[in-house]
Amino acid sequence: MRSGTLFGLSVALLSFVALSWLPGPSPIDGTGWTMAVMTLSFVLCPCAAVPVINSEASRSPKWFLGRGLPGHVRATLGLLIVSGVVLLVVNVLDGGGALETPRALGDRYFATDMTASPRVEVEISRSRYEFEVEDEQRMMLVLTGLLCAGATWLILAIGAPYRQEAASRRPPHWADISG
Repeated sequence: MRSGTLFGLSVALLSFVALSWLPGPSPIDGTGWTMAVMTLSFVLCPCAAVPVINSEASRSPKWFLGRGLPGHVRATLGLLIVSGVVLLVVNVLDGGGALETPRALGDRYFATDMTASPRVEVEISRSRYEFEVEDEQRMMLVLTGLLCAGATWLILAIGAPYRQEAASRRPPHWADISG
């Protein structure tokens, strides 16, 4: 349940970021729902991963490579993490970078110019403001998607040897003679 929720959230966030680069109106609108999703992820990921990390199964160094996972699970999670890293690199190289922390005050829009030696607040156009908000929130969504993908990898990779060990201690199904 935990890993499935985090996996689904990671796939949804990274797909959403990839779709936000398509032409047309952007679904990232600056209303703050990305902050709510990010906060939810920063609460869910540690709550799901800490019990697994504290288990005895995490003592073995093999869990990091996911050797106990089936090949298709390892490939899927690896592809998800690699696609998240690619989206992160594309977002960093996208060209935003010079302005940060866009703010709206009434009908005027401001951002901090990061190229000036002492940081200077500059007035920007509405279209530039919308671009900067979208770029900032896109970065938050990529980082949150990567966090969820990493937590899913941890939960599944550490839990796989533990589940195999627990299954080997159970008597076989056919050995139940109780009736």
